[in-house]
Parts: sequence; structure tokens; C-alpha cells
Amino acid sequence: LKNENESFIQLHEYAKEGKVHYLYFQVAKGRQLFYRKEKKLMLLTERFHFYRRYNIKGIKSVVFYQPPAQPTFYHELINLVVSECVYVRLLYTKLDFLRLANIFGDQCAQKIIASQKAVHVIVSR
Repeated sequence: LKNENESFIQLHEYAKEGKVHYLYFQVAKGRQLFYRKEKKLMLLTERFHFYRRYNIKGIKSVVFYQPPAQPTFYHELINLVVSECVYVRLLYTKLDFLRLANIFGDQCAQKIIASQKAVHVIVSR
């Protein structure tokens, strides 16, 4: 993203861990920049969310590059989205079956993995 000059912030567990006050300031500033739309993209690690549980405002869509290990993480992030119509993209491989099953259930995960389709749409109301 840096090579493409994209405007983004990153929230991860390795951000200047030596100084707790600096980490808090960095996270607060990043969240504020994202909320005010000065930064278009936020990279958030599952581990950061697991330990910090910040309420992130201004989310319009979510992209997971892998199904999360903690199934509640998937639902928590989707529930933070402020838009009426939520767009969630979840990238996965066949090796992610257990994680998919924990999120969507065994039957749904089996259908997704067994399917020849490249894209699946799962609608939740």
C-alpha cells in the first residue's frame, strides 16, 4: 500500500510497545483520522482487536484476508459497520475449512469448500 501511495493507517499489536502512552496516542489519532475520512483504509489485525477491543467508528466495508480464528471477531467487526448495506469480503482457501465452519456452520462451510464457484454470496438479515 505504501508503494501505491494509498492513504491508510494500521492498528496492530507491534506498534511501539515500549511506550504505552505513545501507543494509546497513536491508536487514538489513527482512529480519529479514519473516522474523519482523512485516511480511507484501516488495517487492523485480529490479535490487536483481541487484546484491545476498540470501538472503530466510520467503517463502511470490511475485508478479511483469512477467516478469523475467533469466530466472534467476524461478527463483532460486521456489527461496527455504520452503513445500511454492509459489504464484507472474506478471502479463504480450502485449508480454512475449520475457521469457515466456526463462523457459518459445518453444512454451509462444506458447500462453500466443495463448490467450483470462485465467488460466494452469503446474505444475512
